[in-house]
Amino acid sequence: MSLLATPLTFLLFFSGFTVAQIVSPNCESTWSWSFNSLNQDPCKVAATMLGTCNGNTFTIGPLQPGYSYYGPSGVDDSNLCKCSTVGYSLLSACGGCQGASWITWSEYAFNCTKTLPSPQFPNAVPSGIRVPHWALLDPTYENLWDFNQSYIAGDTPEVLPGQVPGSPASSSSLRGSSTPTTAPAGIPTATGGHSSNGGAIAGGIVGGLAAISLVVAGLLFYRRRRRLLASSAMPESAGANVFPHMDQVPRPMSDHETLASSFPETTSLMKPYCFSNPQNPDDPSTYPAFPGTPNGSYIPSQTTPLTSSRNLYTVATMPSPQPQGYPGLPMV
Repeated sequence: MSLLATPLTFLLFFSGFTVAQIVSPNCESTWSWSFNSLNQDPCKVAATMLGTCNGNTFTIGPLQPGYSYYGPSGVDDSNLCKCSTVGYSLLSACGGCQGASWITWSEYAFNCTKTLPSPQFPNAVPSGIRVPHWALLDPTYENLWDFNQSYIAGDTPEVLPGQVPGSPASSSSLRGSSTPTTAPAGIPTATGGHSSNGGAIAGGIVGGLAAISLVVAGLLFYRRRRRLLASSAMPESAGANVFPHMDQVPRPMSDHETLASSFPETTSLMKPYCFSNPQNPDDPSTYPAFPGTPNGSYIPSQTTPLTSSRNLYTVATMPSPQPQGYPGLPMV
């Protein structure tokens, strides 16, 4: 029995002294801004922190350009180290520093049965490691790990060994609010061209305002053109309703009108009267009768055609009455 127990005892003895294995790929030198004060890259820090939920053992394989690390699936859906924003940010930076890409927070945590509020983490930082300050930023605000915000935040203040990220003893929860700077050349973006929701909202507002401006301009142009068409399409005879008789041709002149008569056809003037019998100064019987005499009357006469443009009608002249008496005899 002792011989059989010896190998088992040997295995159990050495199993307690198994050295934790943390395996991670290397990052490009252009991402040195993301290294901690111990010159540890994001992949090294990510493997170490995620290993605290896996017996201090964790392996992160290398990525090719165009690929990204995905979140928990299956047996590790309840792994709070993975289902934390700190783990997501570290893995996203690990993919970016290899020239690969990363996915959104909602895609990463899709299978998680529970997630921790940002920037909480379930375990303390192990010895020999430090968590950079940019890993504590809240990616849920824009649903994406933001390279520019992380670049601005930098490494310090760090979460030191023995401290729990997100606890009062560590750095407080921060959300990047500084103006993003231009990313260094060659920095990849999120998988599928994901961008921040803030940029999409701003673009939507600008596009909506431009569309509204075009619609208003179109309506104004349509109304103005409609007025112009309505005024140019007015019929020529429409003026007769406003100014009657303006389109009528002048009628021929009658015998009693001047060359520029403007009287309507229904307008007439009374014809003048003249004495029918010619007057003879030597014959009193040819003198006209006056009102009050037995035969006093006015007899209308026919008009004589116009002989001059200065006269409208020809009117006979009547001489002044002379005193009655015997012709040729002197008055007594």
